[in-house]
Amino acid sequence: MGYTGQQAYGADPLGEAVSHEEFSLFCEATRLLPAQCRRAFVLKKVYGYSRREIAEHMGVSENTVQTQIARGMKACLQFMERCEREGKGGQVVELNTSSLSSTRASKDDLA
Repeated sequence: MGYTGQQAYGADPLGEAVSHEEFSLFCEATRLLPAQCRRAFVLKKVYGYSRREIAEHMGVSENTVQTQIARGMKACLQFMERCEREGKGGQVVELNTSSLSSTRASKDDLA
């Protein structure tokens, strides 16, 4: 039997636990975003909508969508980094969005 590059489910329990914890943190960070930011972020990153589709759906400009997605990405990454530093894997901590008002989106944030 040849190597397919895939491991059987359950073959790496530590890796799976880490992935699950990171995903849980990301979900918690997303849940804590302000409503408009969360909506634009989820429509883009989870459902794959274009900025134009999100703008039409939300009744806002594409620039607003771009800004909200970038804010969401920055806030989620900051939340996850802070949880890692503070060792708060499963605990809820506050999401700091106060420093995000002047965030500019990069192309990577909007992909």
